[in-house]
Amino acid sequence: MDGRGRIRNRISIEERLADVDSRRCFGDWEGDTVHGAGHSGMIMTCVERKSGYLVAAKMQDGTSARLNAAKERAFRSVPQKLRQP
Repeated sequence: MDGRGRIRNRISIEERLADVDSRRCFGDWEGDTVHGAGHSGMIMTCVERKSGYLVAAKMQDGTSARLNAAKERAFRSVPQKLRQP
C-alpha cells in the first residue's frame, strides 16, 4: 500500500473518549466528506453528537485548505453553546 487517501495520525472512532461516546454534553462533532460522481464536487458534513445538529458545506475539491474554509463558513451559523473552544 502506498498510503494515498489515508489520514495521517488518524484516531479510530473506536478510540473516542467515553464522554464523547456517552453524548452527555453539547459540542462533540463528527465530520465526513461526501464525494460526487467522478469526484465532480464534495460536501463536508459535521453532526453534533448530542443534538444531531447538522452543518454542511459544498466544496470544489478535497484539499485541506478548501475543507478548512468550508468548515469556517458552515460553523458561522452554529450557536455558540454547540461549539467547544
